[in-house]
Amino acid sequence: MAAYAAPNFFKGARKGPGDPMKALIVFDSKHGTTEEAAQSIAAAVKEAGHAADLLDLRKKGAAAVALSGYDAVALGGPFYAGRWSRRARAFAAARRADLSGLPFGLFAIGSNPDLGDKAARSTLPPSLASAVSASAYFGGRLDFERLGRLERFIVEKVAGTTESSSTLDLGQANGFAAALIGAA
Repeated sequence: MAAYAAPNFFKGARKGPGDPMKALIVFDSKHGTTEEAAQSIAAAVKEAGHAADLLDLRKKGAAAVALSGYDAVALGGPFYAGRWSRRARAFAAARRADLSGLPFGLFAIGSNPDLGDKAARSTLPPSLASAVSASAYFGGRLDFERLGRLERFIVEKVAGTTESSSTLDLGQANGFAAALIGAA
């Protein structure tokens, strides 16, 4: 039986065997869950002996950061009301030429598994969607205390709950990073 070979997300990124690579983990986060997953991915890349930077799309000027110093980029965002992050979609659309020239991974956060990484991929420009090297859905977390008044009202009416809940699997986030660099 052949051993499982993880997707080679960083193929060709290194100058030579054993050389470290540098990844950029780009994310949008409203209540911190996607940021937490992005930090887990970056930590796993670093634990494997490579460099990783985080780019928070909520920060002014983040969308204009040069990608030329990176060997690979992963983009993540949350789903709200059935739509993937507006900032993540805008970043992908504006930077599609840069991203299609790099190994590119995609991750999604949310409470509805039907709106996971495959749904996020469908929001990308077609040329970029076909260039995704790896994708994952990590579940989500509803922290009722972090929601604003309107958000609490909507969750209570739509989901019928005032309780916090979580399906977030940060082990899955670490597995995403391991799969991305595993075959490199």
